[in-house]
Amino acid sequence: MRGEDVACRYGGEEFALLLPGADLKQTATRAEQIRQAVGDLKISSQGHPIGMITVSMGVAASPLHGTHLTQLMRSADFAL
Repeated sequence: MRGEDVACRYGGEEFALLLPGADLKQTATRAEQIRQAVGDLKISSQGHPIGMITVSMGVAASPLHGTHLTQLMRSADFAL
């Protein structure tokens, strides 16, 4: 994450990442980096591996997918 990026919880198991100034390509690249990093995690519970963790992400960029937060969130959700 860059210093200007914002990560926040959005719903029970959902998160939103805001990447000010990033275009769609940069945002999609960041999403792929996060997906790979999560896939590489080795997590265990009480000494037993819990298996692979995956994430699903949708990406949206302003103004291409909207100019208001609700439009962008809807577009990112649809892109899942």
